[in-house]
Amino acid sequence: MPPRPTQPAPRAPRALLAPLWLSCACLWGCPAYPAPAPPDAAPPDMAADMEVDAGPPPDMQWTAPDERCPEARSKVLVLAAYADRVEALAQDERGFKVSPLCTFIDLRELGVTTARGVAQGADEGFVFVYDAGDEGGALLFYSNNGEVVRRTPVNINLKDPKGLWAVGGGFVALSGASGQLYRFDAEGGFVGPYTPPQQSSARLPTLTDLQDLGADAMGNPMVLAVFSDRPPRLFAFPAALDFPETDVGAAWAITLVPSQIGDKVAISGAVGGARGGVQLYRPVVSGRTLPVKEPIDPLIYAGETPDFYGNGADLTPMDDGFFVLDTGATGPRVTSYNTFGIPQEESAIGGLEGAPIRLIRTRVFKDF
Repeated sequence: MPPRPTQPAPRAPRALLAPLWLSCACLWGCPAYPAPAPPDAAPPDMAADMEVDAGPPPDMQWTAPDERCPEARSKVLVLAAYADRVEALAQDERGFKVSPLCTFIDLRELGVTTARGVAQGADEGFVFVYDAGDEGGALLFYSNNGEVVRRTPVNINLKDPKGLWAVGGGFVALSGASGQLYRFDAEGGFVGPYTPPQQSSARLPTLTDLQDLGADAMGNPMVLAVFSDRPPRLFAFPAALDFPETDVGAAWAITLVPSQIGDKVAISGAVGGARGGVQLYRPVVSGRTLPVKEPIDPLIYAGETPDFYGNGADLTPMDDGFFVLDTGATGPRVTSYNTFGIPQEESAIGGLEGAPIRLIRTRVFKDF
């Protein structure tokens, strides 16, 4: 393994406030078609006391983000989340090319090197999920300014976490140990198993990404999910609908792309029978019908140069299109596309250690 990049020395280390057990597992896997899901099972060994701890441990120190990453203050940035940190990537004047700027959040300061999921809450802060070994996993909260806020107690239901998503004002995590989804409130308090709309079970072991679509005109929640072994599914009233496998099969990531007609849906996966690609859809309007495919050819990764576009590990929107994260053999790199799916720029970020697990575009230091 190459030497870890040298981090700026902390100018004013800050003490943290409570104990922490943190590490994590992997986001995506590719098992075979699962057996029919059993009814929701009671969470294993659920602790009676699920109160949120006051904060991180007293024997750890962290550096203020404005000291470590002053260039990021009050800007819209592309953030590449790794297993042990979050790197800020600056966009060029046109917005289609990115380049490394600084380390915005350094999880290594808290002894964390194996984060596997990150989501943004309603306050635009950042929440990470970690694997704490045999005892389970935990959540760690950071503010939008990149400051440590709090962590949750270790929870057996978070054992071997596979991802974390913002849904319905709280968070949903997938446990690799049980294959079940679990809900947490906005403060990180454990709620219980999460069953998507029109789904009979919280067990979705091959889930790779989840997108909260809000509510339909009648106030019914809508959620879009993609899986490593079957086509995407729209969970919404009156019935859960599967996408045709001829359009998209196994898939890896979803994002919503703002446009003049509403939020289009971009899905990366096995598009049109190819090994990999991105398919664009028009906005989801209800659970009665699937979204309409855009009348353009999908972005296909397969062909004579199968790694040219990358593996579509994650997607994130921007003002005039979206970014595709590649963590394959030729990555890591970020490729931009406009709202019509036309390629714009390719940006290699291989100079940074490791491969990103998530790509987020957001404003940081919004309090300044």
